[in-house]
Amino acid sequence: MRLLGTLRLLLLLLLIGSNVPSVLAHAALLSSEPADGAVIAEPPTQVVLRYSEPVSPVVLRLTTPEGATVNLIGARWRDDALVIPAPKGLWEGTYVVSWRVISQDGHPIGGSLIFSIGAKGGNVASVPSGRTWSLATSIWFLRVAFYLSLFLGVGGAVFLSWLVPNDQLRIERTVTLPLLAVFPVSVLSIGLLGIDALDAGWKGFWSLETWHAGLSSTYAGTAITACAASLFALSAQHFKKAVAKIVSAAAIALTGVAIAASGHAATAPPQFISRPAVFIHVVSLTIWIGSLLPLARLFLSSHPASGTALQRFSNWIPWPVGILIGTGVIISLLQLKPFGSLFTTPYGKVLLAKLTLVACLMVLAGYNRYRLTSRAISGDQRSIRTLVLSIGIELVLVAAILGTVALWRFTPPPRSLAPQLPPVSLHIHGQEAMAQVEITPGGIGINELSFGLMGLDQKPLVAKEVEVELSNPEAGIEPIRRHAKPIGNGLWSVSDLTIPKSGRWTLKLDILIDDFRSISLESLINVP
Repeated sequence: MRLLGTLRLLLLLLLIGSNVPSVLAHAALLSSEPADGAVIAEPPTQVVLRYSEPVSPVVLRLTTPEGATVNLIGARWRDDALVIPAPKGLWEGTYVVSWRVISQDGHPIGGSLIFSIGAKGGNVASVPSGRTWSLATSIWFLRVAFYLSLFLGVGGAVFLSWLVPNDQLRIERTVTLPLLAVFPVSVLSIGLLGIDALDAGWKGFWSLETWHAGLSSTYAGTAITACAASLFALSAQHFKKAVAKIVSAAAIALTGVAIAASGHAATAPPQFISRPAVFIHVVSLTIWIGSLLPLARLFLSSHPASGTALQRFSNWIPWPVGILIGTGVIISLLQLKPFGSLFTTPYGKVLLAKLTLVACLMVLAGYNRYRLTSRAISGDQRSIRTLVLSIGIELVLVAAILGTVALWRFTPPPRSLAPQLPPVSLHIHGQEAMAQVEITPGGIGINELSFGLMGLDQKPLVAKEVEVELSNPEAGIEPIRRHAKPIGNGLWSVSDLTIPKSGRWTLKLDILIDDFRSISLESLINVP
């Protein structure tokens, strides 16, 4: 009787236990529009995620074909689905919608949905068709104004603090006006980038969604840091010479940080080389071109410190110029892959135009240093007038160079177009099994993931099914899940795995051996 009672109790527990999953189950994604992996002809007006129960959105992000991340806003629960308005101006390419929601039981769940517009593609997308010439011209003009005002203002403050032997000389209008211009130019640039990102048209300039998109871009960090640099440079005039040197040095360091925070050049792999190279390049450039305007002003006003300042500048400038050339070569080599793209791509042609202008600037600077400097220092008025005129021509060339550089905003670098990437190979060793994984081509875009499963005895491991999970929490991308297909002898493959961004990803293999046993293998991979 006691045995029978025990059996009845076990049976009752089993019956209760069989109902537990339905009571405690978390929300699950049932379907979506567009469907995961779908190729659609036209950009969607909304993304619909259907779950097994109502959910509350926590994080909703869209990764574009260019690798940029946009926060999705305005989501609402309607009927049995989460309806998310799609940003305007989506163009051809592959997109990733990363979602993280909270189910009714308070449990957060996440995942990613991948769809393509027009055709499945990699990380390079065409320019949105909604961009008008007026918008593109305005973005270019503000980018040039941003460079000029920041470099001339901060560089001028450094020149006056370090090279002018006069403790009473404060920042003049030639430096103050460019520094003040940094603030409105930065704000307007963020607004126009928001319009460009959402294809909102000029009326969208006053929309909160536009400004949210602009502030979500990496350029917002550049603009904010540049404003901080300008504040430091402006404040340098209120200190004695020793303190002014420190404050202006901080300003020029922030300038380098600002430009290295975004843009094609700073994000070229390996970034531990590209970002410092851009930082040093910008600091050197700012020292050089920022000195030109106040130097000309000193001679035009017949300031008694003009000769000493010119002599110090002449002695000091070869170092920044040499560093500028060296870092420029490094940055160009990182971007030009293959090197022949210098002559065959829009990016390369812009670089050729820039190099031509830089060569002219170098020739003119050399003439000033070796033919005019000593005569101007001695007080020869003709040489002084010629030097001032030559500095004016240098500034025109500088403006042309920065205008050429601003064109890179609209041209992807050749290294992002190059499809030849070595496969990513890795070995994952777990406590119960091993996997040899290969991802081809191993970069941004559509990849094929293949892997072989083995036991610890090196023999092929037979599995019932395998789910592949790829996630990048640092980039805000929730797990992308795909079911692998068996191809025999312990080998499996996923033929359509889209990796939307470079960076450090977590690869996880959930291996179901049978109905009662499963194994998980996990490893980190670096995607260039």
